[in-house]
Formats: sequence, structure tokens, C-alpha cells
Amino acid sequence: MNNRDKYKKAFSVLHASTRTDWEAIMEQNTQKKHRKNAVKLLLLAAVISLMTITVSADSVRQLFGWGGNMAITQYDDGAEVRIFTDNLTEPVEIRDGRMYFIVNGENIDITDQVSQTKAFNYQYLDEQGVTHDWLVGLIGEELEHYAYAEYLRSGGVWQGGYSARVNINADSTTEARWLENWKAENNCPW
Repeated sequence: MNNRDKYKKAFSVLHASTRTDWEAIMEQNTQKKHRKNAVKLLLLAAVISLMTITVSADSVRQLFGWGGNMAITQYDDGAEVRIFTDNLTEPVEIRDGRMYFIVNGENIDITDQVSQTKAFNYQYLDEQGVTHDWLVGLIGEELEHYAYAEYLRSGGVWQGGYSARVNINADSTTEARWLENWKAENNCPW
């Protein structure tokens, strides 16, 4: 008997099952893939839930000034105020030697209501229940030398604000006496 016959005889007792090993392996792999995908989906759902809980816990609230001039983002631990200085919308127009306040579509002649010591003050309540205080005052003798400010408060608490065209001193006061007078009268902290 040669080597070839010996191999045949030795392996003749071995027989393949009716189901091939390849099909069994593929079935096991498919089951593993389904389990892995299920685990991945559960993890993804958990991450999304945690993100939702985190955002909700932070109580993020946004307030917007008139004309797209300002955005206040409030968090549990503070707030961020952004002023869009590249594109400030002016609250007044000078026409025929008179000053007109134009916020919210108003057309109020405020020429005789502004000075270097007294501001014109306009308030309105927005759809979020936030009170906007608009101030306009002079920083020079002519009407063209005006400055303005907008401050927001909610529930009696000041939320943020800005002033434009006023010089701010090292102690955070301004050279606009009308603005400093209004802040003192209204307990505005900035």
C-alpha cells in the first residue's frame, strides 16, 4: 500500500455533516452582528438621552435685543452678552433738523426730550416677557452727536445690555451723563 492509499484509508472514516461548516459560521457571525448592532443602538440612544438631559439641566435661555444688535445667552452659572458692532441698527433718524425714535416701527419726535444730562427712555415688553429699556441722549451740542443704549430685564432682574457711541472709563462709568443718571435712578449695575 502506498502513501496515497494510506491517506485515503485514514480519512475515509471522516464525513461532513449535512450542514456545511461554512453555513454554521455565517449564522454565528450574523447573530453576533445583530447583537453588536443592538448594543450600538442602545449606546447611541443612551448618549442622545444624556445630551438631552445635559442641555435641559443647563436651562439655556436666549434673549435678543431690538434690531439684531445684541444676543444674551443665559446659563445656570452665568450669561454671555454679544453685541454685533459691525451691523448695529440705529434707533433714531435725523430728519429736517429733528430726531425721531424709530424702534418697533415708532416715529416719535424726541428732539426736545434729549440732552447731555437727560435721556429719552422708551420701554416695551417683548413676547418672552422681557422688558427692553431704550435710552437716547446727547454727547455733544448737535443732534448728530447722540448715543444710545438698550438694557433688558426680566422679572425685575437686569439681564444684560449695551451702550453705543459712549466712551467707557476705567471704572466702567461712561462720559454720557444722561446714561449714568438713568443707571443710578434705575439701579442698573452696568
